Amino acid sequence: MPRQEQPLDHDGGVLSQFAADLRQLRMDAGSPTYRALGQRAHYSASTLSDAAGGKKLPSLTVTLGYVKACRGDVVAWERRWHDTAATLTAEAGPQSDGADGDHREPPYAGLAAFQPGDADRFFGRDRVVDELAGRLARQRLLAVFGPSGSGKSSLLRAGLLPRLRASAVPSREVLFTPGSRPLEECAVQLAALTGTTAAQLYTELRADARNLHLAIRQALAATAEDELIVIIDQFEEVFTLCTDGEQRTGFFDAVLTAAAADGARCRIVVGVRADFYAHCALHPALAAALTDAQVLVGPMTAGELRDAIVQPAVRAGYSVEGELVAQLVAETEGQVGVLPALSHALRETWRRRSGNRLTLAGYQATGGIAGGLARTAEQLYETMDAAQQRAAKQLFLRLTAIGESTEDTKRRIPRDELDPTDPDLDVVLDRLVDARLITLGVTFVDLAHESIIKAWPRLRDWLTTDRDGRRIHRLVADAVAAWEAEARDPGGLLRGTRLTVAYEYFQDRDHGLTPREQQFLEASREAEAREHTQQQRRNRQLRWLVAALVVLLVTVSAVAVVAVQQREHTLAQERTLSSRQMATEALALYTNHDTASAVRLGLAAYRVAPTDEARDALLSAAGSKELRIASDPTSQGDVAIQPGGHIAAAVNLFGIVSLWQIPMIRLLATFTTDTSAQASLAFSPDGRLLAVSEAAHSTRLFDVANPRSPIALSSVPNDGAPAFSPDGALLTGHPSHEGATTGTWDISTPRKPREVAGLPDKPDAVALGVTGILFVRKTSYDGYQVWDHADQPPSRDGGDELPRELGVISAFSRNGRSLITEEESSSPERRYHLWDTRDIFHPHQIAQLPITPGGSHPQFSDDGKFLIFSSFNTIQLIDISDGKAPRTIATLTTQDFPKSVVFGANRHQLVSVDLHNRVNVWEVSVKIVAEHVG
Repeated sequence: MPRQEQPLDHDGGVLSQFAADLRQLRMDAGSPTYRALGQRAHYSASTLSDAAGGKKLPSLTVTLGYVKACRGDVVAWERRWHDTAATLTAEAGPQSDGADGDHREPPYAGLAAFQPGDADRFFGRDRVVDELAGRLARQRLLAVFGPSGSGKSSLLRAGLLPRLRASAVPSREVLFTPGSRPLEECAVQLAALTGTTAAQLYTELRADARNLHLAIRQALAATAEDELIVIIDQFEEVFTLCTDGEQRTGFFDAVLTAAAADGARCRIVVGVRADFYAHCALHPALAAALTDAQVLVGPMTAGELRDAIVQPAVRAGYSVEGELVAQLVAETEGQVGVLPALSHALRETWRRRSGNRLTLAGYQATGGIAGGLARTAEQLYETMDAAQQRAAKQLFLRLTAIGESTEDTKRRIPRDELDPTDPDLDVVLDRLVDARLITLGVTFVDLAHESIIKAWPRLRDWLTTDRDGRRIHRLVADAVAAWEAEARDPGGLLRGTRLTVAYEYFQDRDHGLTPREQQFLEASREAEAREHTQQQRRNRQLRWLVAALVVLLVTVSAVAVVAVQQREHTLAQERTLSSRQMATEALALYTNHDTASAVRLGLAAYRVAPTDEARDALLSAAGSKELRIASDPTSQGDVAIQPGGHIAAAVNLFGIVSLWQIPMIRLLATFTTDTSAQASLAFSPDGRLLAVSEAAHSTRLFDVANPRSPIALSSVPNDGAPAFSPDGALLTGHPSHEGATTGTWDISTPRKPREVAGLPDKPDAVALGVTGILFVRKTSYDGYQVWDHADQPPSRDGGDELPRELGVISAFSRNGRSLITEEESSSPERRYHLWDTRDIFHPHQIAQLPITPGGSHPQFSDDGKFLIFSSFNTIQLIDISDGKAPRTIATLTTQDFPKSVVFGANRHQLVSVDLHNRVNVWEVSVKIVAEHVG
């Protein structure tokens, strides 16, 4: 027969009522025995019986096990447990003394960082401290990165610094945070060491960054210490608090020089929040110095967490319940930013200890890690009256810096930023300091840790509600500080849009401005009003003066205008002549391979006068990047460039084809073809296919869509240089000699080319249009016949031949609307014509193209609006968007004959290769080139 349950002591307290309600829950479940409940809850019968005994509050896990076994409302009972624990804690009050009159200090730091004097209770970071000490012995600069809450400050202050002081190597250590004026703070902290005043050292540091290095060497020369070790904690303040770029840059330069200079006797350690890593990269010298000088503080291991939890208590004479250790490790393992909240929860658990033992029940009564910070802050806030709550809210808002693409951060503020006339402020400050939520210095106020910002919902709501307003308030507060620092110089007052925005925002709100800030805004408005009145008066005076001068000026101007115009015309002619002469000299220097001098002279010519000659000289000399695709150019044969200018293909005299990436000239792949003579190469218009003429009177197609793994697709009979149609659907060959056998092939399926049958045998010339249109000329005395490949077999369209006066077809646009023809002449100064071919059977000439003598090898841009021509030493870019008036955009002088030229990534870029296999990537925008070299 089960033992009868002892009656409760109904004293009206929350504990006895809690136990009574547990018993009632068991009765409602049918009064199962405690043995039966234990089997369901996986607790012993005695543990569950004690839970409803009314002697002490059971742990949360036991309570929830009891409730689950009785099929009660787990959520409601969890809330009930927390309310009961809070009431019991409030009734008992935090325990500062044990039963034996214990007056010992808490073994945990709470939210505040461990300090150098706390080394005897700092545990769990031996591994990282060893790494830091070892790295610092080998290098003079070390950056410790870690997220907020990872324990960087404690690691540097209570871990590394005591280790250095205990080292056998004599050294002097200095620890500080940079604040809003880092260079000034550096001078203040190091002045005593160097034997000078802070003001004098600050002046020297501003004058030359090397002066810090020299001052340290001089100071250590007279001491027994070998080196100075400077630890700069919270390095991110250089970005969050410092608004003076000169201060920031000077600080970086001084610190880096002190660590890196020849004969340096200083080692620097900085602690930086991880989300400010990118900010460090914005300073080139700092980024370079930190490349191999980084240590990342990650989360503690389970063993390290146990040490951090248990060892401080054991050293102080306390014990920690095993269940509590297991619970804390489970909640914090793998979480890098939880250490301050853990320390705070342990401190609060210590205050609720049972004798000398920290228990799980005491920890759960604090609200746990997640709620510990919020609970402490919220409970304290709720005990304040309305005036104190308002003061606390304004204080927390001022102590938080609104993040820009980063999380919100804590912000140390000077005491004089607060309202000294607020009677509630000192009370609020004292209460927050006692609760370890803020730290208070002689001249500053600061949050104990940024974890408060994340953990306290009420503060998050305040910060989220009006972020723009917080930024405006920050603007005013910073402006007031600068105004006061400059002895209230009127130049520091707000004006214009910033004043309007700030005044309108604060006019109708419970703004929380201090009297100094209100006075600043009023002074700004008064100053702006005075300046407006003075400006109006000056404007009236100027209008009268202008009216009087107008008559005189009109008379004088009439005489002067003619002289000025004549003078300007003469000067313009002189500038134009000088520009052209300088451009000619620049091109001469460039062709003689003195590129640097050519660039300078070409840019000077363009600045004297932007003539076409100066433009061309500048683009020729400065607009190209010269590269070479092979170390032995004599072994190279033909070279082709992929449309878009990203890939170059080269074949040597042994039939080896190589693919190169442009512009970095990186070899991607090589493959061998069957050729014993010089082969010809051609890319398809989309750049996915490469045609290679081979020795066996054939052309082989390769898939180069993946240029690192070219694939041989097929081979077709062809005795000539391969050529693709503008749409890439057809392949033909330019006859290499009289009587050569060439064919035209449908390569819409590249693995299975299909010969276009039915065309005239051994034609003199074949030109490929778009959408299956072919132009075939039997002999040089005939005109072109138009054939339509869409018909099977192909058929002639349009009846008669096109007029022989059309000349030789040189290039088709990809849209099929235009073609370029070349007059048949033995003269090197052949003329080229632009034709409209929208009616392909009745083309009409639009314009003669302004081609440099000797120009050939025309090529259209993808959109058909631009043309390239190349000659023995020039590349010409022509704009044909207005077909009736084509104009030359640029004429580039080359240092050798360009074998191949294509458009690059856009119409402002060209890619060429010359006879010596030099690849040039040309910029043909004067603006881009001038900005780059000027």
